[in-house]
Amino acid sequence: MAGFDGASSMTPLPENTNAPSTTPSTPSTASTTTQYPRPGNWTSSPEGNYSSDEKYVCDICGKTYTELYKYTKHYRNHAPPLSCPHDACDKKCPQKKDLDRHIRSNHASWAKKNPKLANLSNTKVYKCGRCGYEADRSDNVKRHVDKGTCQKKK
Repeated sequence: MAGFDGASSMTPLPENTNAPSTTPSTPSTASTTTQYPRPGNWTSSPEGNYSSDEKYVCDICGKTYTELYKYTKHYRNHAPPLSCPHDACDKKCPQKKDLDRHIRSNHASWAKKNPKLANLSNTKVYKCGRCGYEADRSDNVKRHVDKGTCQKKK
């Protein structure tokens, strides 16, 4: 995922000769769709130099977004998937945060032994207050309760 520096450093190009091209989004509207370069290739522009009705268009699949952070999050999914470093696992994840979560959830004891992954080992356990079910993620305990799989202790 080289070249993805984060949404905070990316802003639309100023209107000049190097500006992105604009094309009508539909024949019936005056709104324009602005096609921006890939994240990481953006340059700074003064604040307020672009309108709020412009759209960020993915140059790979054509999806449009009105908010830069959503476009950037989507665009990262086009990067080559990251493979799990565990030898016995074939899992691939679109983003590093997803791979980190996978390692924490599935390979915590293995990660503890690997100095480069030690920060991914689980230290917190979430527990269902009704039956004692334990999980490494709070959303798993919530899902356990919400789906009705919780067997309340008597």
